[in-house]
Amino acid sequence: MEFNMHTAVTQDIQTEVSDLFKDATGVDASSVTSSGDGNEDVLIRSTSIDSEQRAAVIDKMLKKYSLADTDILNNNDVSASVGSDLQRSAFICSILAILLMLVYITFRFELTSGLAAICCLVHDLLVMLSVYVLLQIPLDSNFIAAALTILGYSINASIIVFDRVRENLRTARKEPFEVIGEKSIWQTMGRTINTTLTTLFTIGMVYILGVPSLKQFTLPLIVGIW
Repeated sequence: MEFNMHTAVTQDIQTEVSDLFKDATGVDASSVTSSGDGNEDVLIRSTSIDSEQRAAVIDKMLKKYSLADTDILNNNDVSASVGSDLQRSAFICSILAILLMLVYITFRFELTSGLAAICCLVHDLLVMLSVYVLLQIPLDSNFIAAALTILGYSINASIIVFDRVRENLRTARKEPFEVIGEKSIWQTMGRTINTTLTTLFTIGMVYILGVPSLKQFTLPLIVGIW
């Protein structure tokens, strides 16, 4: 459950909301944290509660903090089966995308290039997942979309480098592969920086001007692309 408090959510407010939640439901909240612009939203996580308990929490929150119905930003219940389906879907989508990319890169370049690219993809996904964990962003359908977006963006940058390595191998066969690889990276560095900055500027504006749901999607993208 998420509410817009119209004021910075301090530790004292978090404690008050936690006590209010327990008084309304009879159970302890798993966590009460701040979120949103200026930390003006309070996010309550707990074990599953019924509709009457939810109504009691909302009623107490609206009365105690003089909130309106429009200040209720989220009121969702993710069951264990839904969470399991989401995890399975995210895992299957990522694995299929990685395998198809491996086949494509192996066909166009060679197997070692494909394996190197996959290692980079796994690294990028782990970084993005770490952002979700550290910032306590809910793992929902946005996570699947962000993960697949990062996979596609990252593999494109890798293919550019592989293509330049292949070109340099044709003209500088006597040079060690390490030298050719480093040379190829520096030759594509300008393109990589320009493309990354252009994408970051666009996504950054979406994060700054977008609604909270978009921000939860764009922030991991910003970290993953960077």
